[in-house]
Amino acid sequence: MFNLAVRVQTTSKRERTLDLMLHSLQSGNIGELDFGIVEDNNSTWSGCKKCLQSVNEKNTHILVLQDDILVCKDFIPTVRAILEVMPKNQPFTLFNPSKKVAHAIHKNKHWVKLKTFFYAQAYVLPVKMAKDFLKWEEKYNVCHNSQDDERLAMYMMYHDQYVYCTAPSLVEHIGWFDTTIEERKNFKDWIDITGRVSNRFLGYEKSGLTLDWKMGLDDPEIDENGSREQFNGCLSE
Repeated sequence: MFNLAVRVQTTSKRERTLDLMLHSLQSGNIGELDFGIVEDNNSTWSGCKKCLQSVNEKNTHILVLQDDILVCKDFIPTVRAILEVMPKNQPFTLFNPSKKVAHAIHKNKHWVKLKTFFYAQAYVLPVKMAKDFLKWEEKYNVCHNSQDDERLAMYMMYHDQYVYCTAPSLVEHIGWFDTTIEERKNFKDWIDITGRVSNRFLGYEKSGLTLDWKMGLDDPEIDENGSREQFNGCLSE
């Protein structure tokens, strides 16, 4: 059995996108849900940390959502359906721009196995893993300007932990043109949209419950991109 906590990571800069995201969540039989909105204006990492710290001992998994996404129909019931078939200690993401997502769908699979986990728009962690991640991050004194997804990627790669990714993506990143990262002053001048929007978003009006989430779970498409070398200099004990 699982007990899902849902946390929305937001800033005061995104009231309108937050309203849209919350509206998109309201479909399907959601039932009782440990749900919270966590506002933080300091950094993406600070907001992520607050979300992961907010769960209690009753929760088995936490779903973290960014405030600038839209989700498919029946999104929460779909996440619960995935948890019914997913190994209990396996982290997974509902968003990814990788071309491997399209490749998986072409092979009638609904899963991609990611060696490097970036893109923290929507992901699920076992609570025990989330707590261990927080301890690990503090122990290794990750460099201060690393963002939330970078820290998660370092942790997963350090532990040789692949992250599963849904195919298709179940959320779309509608805030691709903006960022909360203050250092990126000329963000709009250089950003590549292909790395900021989902590959094969299921669709706002399409239900994730129509898909068989067992398809490809035991034989997912593999994305081997990335290596530990890309994080050299980011960790120190």
